[in-house]
Amino acid sequence: RIQILFEVYWVLAMENEPMESVSNDLKQKTEIFLKAVSGPHQNIFLPYKELDTRMKKLRDDIAKNTTADTNEKDIQKKIVDFVCTHLIDTKQPTFLAKLYFGGVSLNLLCDMIISHFNTAVHVYSVSTVFTVAENQILDKLTGYIGYDTTTALGCFYPGGSYCNLVGMLCSRHHRYPKWKETGNQSPIQVIASINCHYSVDKGMSMMGLGTDNLIKLDFEKTTVKEMEKILESKNVFLIVSTFGTTCHGILEDIEKFRPLLRKYNVWHHIDACQSGSLLFSSKYRHLAAAFKYSDSVTIDCHKGISISQQCSCVVVKHGRTLTDASKTTAVYLFHEDDNHDISNRSFQCGRKADGFKLWFMDITTDLDAYTTRIYDRASEMKEIVRRDDRWNLLYPDSLSHICFRVRADPKADLHAIVSHLRKENIFLEYHLDYIRLVPTNPKLTDSMFKIMLDRIYQTFEVLGKST
Repeated sequence: RIQILFEVYWVLAMENEPMESVSNDLKQKTEIFLKAVSGPHQNIFLPYKELDTRMKKLRDDIAKNTTADTNEKDIQKKIVDFVCTHLIDTKQPTFLAKLYFGGVSLNLLCDMIISHFNTAVHVYSVSTVFTVAENQILDKLTGYIGYDTTTALGCFYPGGSYCNLVGMLCSRHHRYPKWKETGNQSPIQVIASINCHYSVDKGMSMMGLGTDNLIKLDFEKTTVKEMEKILESKNVFLIVSTFGTTCHGILEDIEKFRPLLRKYNVWHHIDACQSGSLLFSSKYRHLAAAFKYSDSVTIDCHKGISISQQCSCVVVKHGRTLTDASKTTAVYLFHEDDNHDISNRSFQCGRKADGFKLWFMDITTDLDAYTTRIYDRASEMKEIVRRDDRWNLLYPDSLSHICFRVRADPKADLHAIVSHLRKENIFLEYHLDYIRLVPTNPKLTDSMFKIMLDRIYQTFEVLGKST
């Protein structure tokens, strides 16, 4: 399939001329890549210092042995082979450490197109198709969220942390529109969950609000009366809830506070980076029914549906707020016909066409079935752990994560277990006293998963027992 994608790209690069006229240079480069990624090699995980030494040696060897007669293809092949051998292959089914995996090969074609045309999605005049694609897919997401597509606006940014920051900036502008010019005039507070992503803390710092003004609560334990007392005594302008916490995959529910948020004019931003992609699943979309009551939502589509890094967006119910908070005068860039220039609602000028990848996949793939299967598999594999007497399953309500600890030794040395298994190309994550897996790779089968569980326990018996 990758070979087919490269053939398409060859045609594209040569402006649709016949394949036989494609330059040998481009063919050679793609052949180098194809052989490197498809060849029989074992990816190597090395400690930083050892890898640093090897990479310096690679550079030195090339510099020492390169002459005027050296074939450039040989140098490129040597570097590509080295990189593909020493990088972690996130496409392998045993990569369960992070909230994403290597992605589907279809994304490779999108990345080729984006890289080939190498344009920024700032003004429509130079990013025509990319601009329309981004707007169309944002309209679709807006409809799934439950916002009015005629007034809501969104934008793709490089990563969920950035998108959360934009949501925070919009909330401040909504309450204090003059502060865009004057800067912060007095201390104001943000409420977030004790399990919120660290990007909220970073956002407080980047906005000049200070992390001391971030109030973290256990939303499940906090009563409505306690929340109102906080809102009465503080200058809270924003509350952030998390739809799929990083460590547990829990969907936070703050519906009990909704009347208070309306009463005290508090913006509600939902960090749905982890599980917001379920909007594409007709089976699971009902879990996001409360999105329509929020003011902004952040979604990472490189998680869950595994579009290549990065594919993150924020959607704002009152789109004018996004535009007003970010827009500034730039006469060298914006002209009379700037109505469709996405930079009018973006905090950055140069942006890659990340929305195009989601638009392309939405057309060519049954995202409903694909997304549903990903979440179904997480549930099925969670059941495998639950039935295995060696483990204690934690957070059974998690939609995307599988969290468990060793039943016989709750204080097992998880760092020793995880570090050793990396050498076997089994990539896991742990948090505090439990192991966390995120099974987003559709190639992961039940039998593979059971073998991994066996290897985890075997490694525990040899290296991981607490003393």
